[in-house]
Amino acid sequence: MYILNASITLALFIGVLIITPMISVSTNTTIHLDYLAEQKTITEVDSSSENTQEAAVEAEVPSSPDIPADKDTELNELIYSGRTVYLAQYKTFFKEANLSQKAFGMGYGGNYKDQPKTIEMDFYDIFYQFGFIGAFVLLLPLLYYGFNLIKVMWANKKMILQLKYILILASLAIALGIAYIAGHILTAPAVSIYFVSILAYLIVELNLD
Repeated sequence: MYILNASITLALFIGVLIITPMISVSTNTTIHLDYLAEQKTITEVDSSSENTQEAAVEAEVPSSPDIPADKDTELNELIYSGRTVYLAQYKTFFKEANLSQKAFGMGYGGNYKDQPKTIEMDFYDIFYQFGFIGAFVLLLPLLYYGFNLIKVMWANKKMILQLKYILILASLAIALGIAYIAGHILTAPAVSIYFVSILAYLIVELNLD
């Protein structure tokens, strides 16, 4: 039975790998990467034309080696859609915050004066909005059941090969991944109810409490 479940899962995984280049996600990613490459080329051309005179004046001065473009930054902008900009601002706010705000958070929207803004990355939003203590209290149930789940899985390794648990664990992993990258999972009631329902089913099924 375990071999059958593992075979079905492997077949599904291979099928997903095969069709991934054909779906819209792959197409959109390719378009974004091409756009970033085009913008990089335009920037380099403009920079080259603007610095022609300066290069002529400084021709006698040994030039430093070219610094390669930061591909990680471009990739982060593609993945996080500019969320890293707000994350950097929140880090500055938190660094300048007093002790009470560091312990209990800066509240919704942080310390923006004109208009509240969020990072839209759930774990960071929870941490900066509720602080060290508040974030720990909010995430404690998730940590508790996550630790118990790891213990149960370690004691029953064959359970991982069952298709039912593979799908449940994959759903939870995808939800947590989206919560980290795009947000609106743990902090949005209309969405988090589905995550909590799956987690509650797993808790009852495996007696994790």
